[in-house]
Amino acid sequence: MRAAAVYLAASCVAVLMAACGAGAEPTPTPVPSVDVGPEASGRVLVLAMSPDFASDRTVFAGTEHAGVFRSTDGGGTWEQVNTGISDGNVPAILVSPGFASDRTVFAGTRTRGLFRSTDGGESWSRTGQGLPDGNVPHLSTASAPGGRWLLTGSNIGGAHVSRDGGESWSGLGLGDSNVLLTAPSPAFDADRTVFAGSGRDGMFRSTDGGNSWEAVNDGLGDTFILSIAVSPGFASDRTVFTGTKWQGIYRSTDGGDSWQGANSGVLSKRTLALAVSPAFADDATLFSGTVSGGIFVTNDGGRSWRRAGYQGFSAIDTLAVSPGYAADRTVLAGSADGLILRTTDGGETWQELSLSGR
Repeated sequence: MRAAAVYLAASCVAVLMAACGAGAEPTPTPVPSVDVGPEASGRVLVLAMSPDFASDRTVFAGTEHAGVFRSTDGGGTWEQVNTGISDGNVPAILVSPGFASDRTVFAGTRTRGLFRSTDGGESWSRTGQGLPDGNVPHLSTASAPGGRWLLTGSNIGGAHVSRDGGESWSGLGLGDSNVLLTAPSPAFDADRTVFAGSGRDGMFRSTDGGNSWEAVNDGLGDTFILSIAVSPGFASDRTVFTGTKWQGIYRSTDGGDSWQGANSGVLSKRTLALAVSPAFADDATLFSGTVSGGIFVTNDGGRSWRRAGYQGFSAIDTLAVSPGYAADRTVLAGSADGLILRTTDGGETWQELSLSGR
């Protein structure tokens, strides 16, 4: 492991790849169960931290070829946790907000649908009745009246929702669009707002919990959506960011009604990942992962960006900001060459960590 000093989201090369394969379901490659290095695991497609990361130090990684990994020391060492998972390509992971007590994690795969663990990743079983195909490109969750919802998209069937903990799913509209991402408002239980990003048709918004949708593309110069980050204070600041395939980052401060480019200082326009600080109202911090420019960070709400200390030029597919970022300054990133990058000083310096733990 070597330290690198450099400048610094739903992780969306995974989503991009997921969008490419409709039609007959391919036979999955067996999940390799070996002392995995970057070559065997392939891209790190998604990172998902425990809500109690500050105390349990738990984070999950989904990879292109080697399935799910878990770390319980903040990303320093990793173990494969694939018992019951039948596809090694995992572009989506969601850790339950109640993980400390329910130990529940979801993993979305490329060809075999959705898996759920109720023992912290030790074992998995398939779930997801009603999902339209085997591809689960992204997962999000929202607190709703009557219970928590799970949301996902599909390249062949729009948006989908589960209201029973992932057991059963139903369509949530946008059936004519390839929905790669869903991003609910943090105040969804009150404002019923959710955004959906398409790989063709741009951004959609619902303000009635998905009963109806409208396209909200005013000002977007690119309608291929790769990443979305909603401000934790969306209910008051109405701020949402999106990263696109060709034109970089856009920001809206009116809840998606209009968008403005927010790329000052960004060297690579293809924005695969966005991740917002939980303390955004105070620190105005957002991280961006790009195809060829590495990691960027803004501390002024997207008005200007700087490169975040990391000198590598591999694509950054996913970012995860610690729930306790204001205190621990921790961010993890997953790269296209199979490495985990970690900063504990807000992006000034980074460590390169291997999924093999070496």
